[in-house]
Amino acid sequence: MNEAMKPDQAAEAAALRQSAEEQLQSCIPSNTAPLSADETRRLLHELQVHQIELEMQNEELRSSRAQLETAVAGYTNLYDFAPAGYFTLDRNGEITQTNLVGARLLGLERAKLSASIAHEFNNSLQGVTSIVQGIKKRTDLDHDDTELVDLAIKECHRMRDLIKSLQDFNRPTSARKAPMDIHATLESIYLLCKKEYTNRKISITTKYAENLPQIMAVSDQFKQVFLNLLDNASDACVQGGNITIETDSVEDNVVIRVHDTGCGIRPDDREYIFDPFFTTKAGMKGTGLGLPVSYGIVKAHGGEISVESKPGKGTIFSIVLPIKGGSDEEK
Repeated sequence: MNEAMKPDQAAEAAALRQSAEEQLQSCIPSNTAPLSADETRRLLHELQVHQIELEMQNEELRSSRAQLETAVAGYTNLYDFAPAGYFTLDRNGEITQTNLVGARLLGLERAKLSASIAHEFNNSLQGVTSIVQGIKKRTDLDHDDTELVDLAIKECHRMRDLIKSLQDFNRPTSARKAPMDIHATLESIYLLCKKEYTNRKISITTKYAENLPQIMAVSDQFKQVFLNLLDNASDACVQGGNITIETDSVEDNVVIRVHDTGCGIRPDDREYIFDPFFTTKAGMKGTGLGLPVSYGIVKAHGGEISVESKPGKGTIFSIVLPIKGGSDEEK
């Protein structure tokens, strides 16, 4: 079975093949004369040509589906992260769907559903962990089996930490500034993206300042800022590379730098990167809202965001934030 094929797809393919074979058998006359060697070769050639044609058509369908999924994801991000609130109403005028800003305006938590799902996963995971730990304690295992059980327990703990990070990441705040640990926020985002970075051969280096003071900020807004910067950095590292995250404190400010070794930004594009809907990403991958939204959040906290880049050498985004979080007027 194709590794990329899901179980339900495999079942459908098997059923389709069986149906085709049954139809083929019903079409073959019982008194068919044996084929000559030339006819057999010609028939085999035709079958091979048809097979290649089908494979090419299948590849086109997969490509079209991938493009459609990318387009849908792009429009979903455009809807979710737009700086204005959007609402979908039914015939009775009741709200059936809203984006993140709309939910915040209504005082609603779009993560009620995701939180309950995460809770259910966590309960099941705890049960599995207890069972595996019990097997290890009460069963006389050989060396190989012990290693497998230890690995299973380790993976359970990793999933537990991942679920906790997912819950923390999706837990909305009251949009009021509160003390925020920048390092903890960055680490929660990195944990969620770690698998993707590994698959794309992107390494992460952290150079955190010791005793970095907490800042007054809206934490879920800066989760989005840091995620936007890390997404841009990873997208720039097309062939893999390294992303370095640095933090520092300078007088009454903290500084966060995200440095990638990717393709860089062209000088002609640099002045437009904070403009809404401007993107250099191919196809529908970029919405052109990540950096403008990040810029607005940083400014609302009395901070500054800047960029340095050299084509082919990489890019550095720097954020300077006042520890006190700026004034209420700026917010």
